Amino acid sequence: MSATNEPVILRRLPSGDTRTGHSQGAERDRLKISLGPEEAGGFELGTLVEVASDEIFYFGQVVGRQDRVLIIQVEHSLNRFALAAINNNWTISKGT
Repeated sequence: MSATNEPVILRRLPSGDTRTGHSQGAERDRLKISLGPEEAGGFELGTLVEVASDEIFYFGQVVGRQDRVLIIQVEHSLNRFALAAINNNWTISKGT
């Protein structure tokens, strides 16, 4: 995630509600995500999350918080365009 202030969707795993936020940058394997005042609750330290940007899905864990900014340790990431291509080929190969 390179763009600061890029909109993202944050979701608690495995099946939590979604919240909207904005990227506040990345350092190595950590993302900083700002949430609005009404969005900030419910993401305690240790919470597993999915962060979806326009280009990439990130999967990780909340490891810090600075007011309304969550710090997320990224464990895995998937490029959305590559994932769509795999899905398309999978569907075609199954004949559906």
